[in-house]
Amino acid sequence: MLTVANPEDALTLAGAGIIGAPLVVPDTGRIVGMLKIEKLGFLDLTFSNVQTLKMLCQWIGAAYENALRYQTARLESVVNTETELFAYSFLSRQLSFLTLLARRIGFDLTMIVVRLENPDDLAEEQGALVPRALSRAASRVLRKTDMAFDYRRTGTEFAIVLPAAPVKQAHIVIGKLAGALEAELALEAPSARFSFGVHAIHEVKVEKERLELVGA
Repeated sequence: MLTVANPEDALTLAGAGIIGAPLVVPDTGRIVGMLKIEKLGFLDLTFSNVQTLKMLCQWIGAAYENALRYQTARLESVVNTETELFAYSFLSRQLSFLTLLARRIGFDLTMIVVRLENPDDLAEEQGALVPRALSRAASRVLRKTDMAFDYRRTGTEFAIVLPAAPVKQAHIVIGKLAGALEAELALEAPSARFSFGVHAIHEVKVEKERLELVGA
């Protein structure tokens, strides 16, 4: 820690502040930042207050480190415990695997993107209900092999991955899912509106045509 009470520290601070203190992670000693006090009453610059600031910096360092660990754990997790859906970070890995499998075995792979179109029209409590409502709706109407994920905007966008389901059948799934979502939110968030986009990740017919063209 640097404090203007010490002449050498005052030279280092060079008028940039009264106290400069490192944010230290207590367990490892790693410095993650700095806390600087630029203004402070003369009578407040006491040994007790400086020691309190030192403890505060260690607490901030520990809290910051724990937040990083939590964020890393969320990114690496398979299921988002808050939404009860597969995590968005797991989607790319699963799509890559299923696409390779679809090409090798020969089955269609389709993805439906569900978007909450009017999140700003909903109260905060209503918006928080949407992910779990979609999870319950998906459990009711999807097959055991289908999977529901968080998508790019967690809480308002979701991805439904349908192995062995051609694009032309997506409208059937959308109809069932829309009805189940409406039923789940009928009491708590009846004004929630959703849109559905369909993406063909792999199509057997297209792949066969491509191979025939290559062979020709």
